[in-house]
Amino acid sequence: MTGYNKSNEISLRKYRKRRNKAIIIAIIFAIFLLFIIPAIFMKSFNFNKVSTSIDSMSRHIAVLDIDGEMSDSSDSSYDHFWLMNTIDKLGTNPKNKGILIRVNTPGGSVYYSDELYNKLMEYKKTTKRPVYIYMENMAASGGYYISAAADKIYANRNCWTGSIGVTTGTMINVKGLLDKLGIKAEAITSGKNKSMGSSTEEMTEEQKAIMQALIDESYERFVEIVAKGRNIKIEKVKEIADGRIYTASQAKDLNLVDRVCTEDEATSDIIKENKFGNIKYVLFSPPKPSIFDRLG
Repeated sequence: MTGYNKSNEISLRKYRKRRNKAIIIAIIFAIFLLFIIPAIFMKSFNFNKVSTSIDSMSRHIAVLDIDGEMSDSSDSSYDHFWLMNTIDKLGTNPKNKGILIRVNTPGGSVYYSDELYNKLMEYKKTTKRPVYIYMENMAASGGYYISAAADKIYANRNCWTGSIGVTTGTMINVKGLLDKLGIKAEAITSGKNKSMGSSTEEMTEEQKAIMQALIDESYERFVEIVAKGRNIKIEKVKEIADGRIYTASQAKDLNLVDRVCTEDEATSDIIKENKFGNIKYVLFSPPKPSIFDRLG
């Protein structure tokens, strides 16, 4: 029987310590290989098609995606400023022969919708090239607003579109609850309408009229844009522009879209309609943020 050997135990502890250390180092190295190096690569060589490859590209139709709420929220994949800049760059490239925008959005900011609409109209006017829309899952409100700039609108049969209208969003008034709780809220303002819309104050009839006037002006502009883009009389647009959502087939019947079809059918139709011949569809996407951008 072998007796207790302290030196052997110490050696075993050292071995286990070295082994555990080696395992930890190996894990860290594996994480480095899997995440850090690709992140560095993306940071250094992130492929921005607009700035690096557009000049050497062959004849093409640019494909741009509008995905998510049209806002500046970090939760949205929508990149307004990238889109505006990209359309400008495409407009100066003679090898670009048109734009196809794939829309999948519930809408968003009136400001962003109007800016993008005007940018597309500017592109059409200066280049004399067509703009097409393919509506995917949803193209509502602001999504339809920008679609009105298109020469032709295609929609997937499962798409919901329309929602032609403007809203301030829901304003919640908690004054009654605060009164019950014995809580009094006060605001010092420079005028009686400065704090209108406050959740702690009742909105007066005058204030409601002010807010309604703001909404009405934006709504009239929306209606005019749809009427112009779809060649429909304003009176008819107002009949269908009550904020409701339409299916693709309903929208087709109302002349809000031109064709209900698959994306492949749409892209084939565009090439055939313009007699483009041998031309490519090229997807332009904003650079994806690296792990360092997310950490920053």
